[in-house]
Amino acid sequence: MLGTHGVMTTQKAILFAGLLALRPLAAPAASHDASGVLAVEHAWVEAAARGDAHALGGILAPDFVHTNYRGQMFSRSQVLATLARRSSMMETTSDHSVQISGDVAVVHGLNTVTAGGKVVIRLRYTDVYAKRNGMWFALCAQETPVLDPQRADHR
Repeated sequence: MLGTHGVMTTQKAILFAGLLALRPLAAPAASHDASGVLAVEHAWVEAAARGDAHALGGILAPDFVHTNYRGQMFSRSQVLATLARRSSMMETTSDHSVQISGDVAVVHGLNTVTAGGKVVIRLRYTDVYAKRNGMWFALCAQETPVLDPQRADHR
């Protein structure tokens, strides 16, 4: 049976454990995860630009689904099969933000597609990642065209 001193020690231990859980060291860990997710995001763009199906296959989850800006949906195998038919257009991503909740990360960004030095299309995108066995894998991607504010036909 615990005496008064033992109860106080147990309460202090519980309080101390609770304070440790709230310490600010959690912020750098989240930041580190965001950096890791962005590293995978950049590797994805580079693998696609090279037409490297092997590298991209290591990034896309087996159940990956891509919804392009036309509303067409593609499975992982379809995305990997189209790499060989990639055009000479260049894709540059920017304006990244990362949100992480547990083992799920959401990346928002802007993809500027150019050909011959001229912008062909700009796409806002959302990529969703899941952490599996300590590694980030892309689950899905969604693109939305950025409309030209100078054109009156966009509403």
